[in-house]
Amino acid sequence: MDTESLTPFTAIEAQTKVGKRVRVTGEYSTVPLGTMGTVIGLHSQHKGVLVIQWDLPPTMSGPVQGWFGKTKYEKYLVEIN
Repeated sequence: MDTESLTPFTAIEAQTKVGKRVRVTGEYSTVPLGTMGTVIGLHSQHKGVLVIQWDLPPTMSGPVQGWFGKTKYEKYLVEIN
């Protein structure tokens, strides 16, 4: 996990993000530009880091997920209403 992923949200900020739909808007290497996903919860070991489930076909090992701290979330994602 890169350090940008670990910049935490506050507990209140993080809780308000759970369930939000997001779209990748910046040059982010893990998933294609425009990919949508859902914030499904918080990382179990890194407080304030969100787990996003991407709308991509699951890999053989399971669904495609990403971890986002505050800096990375604000840099690469936009919330969808």
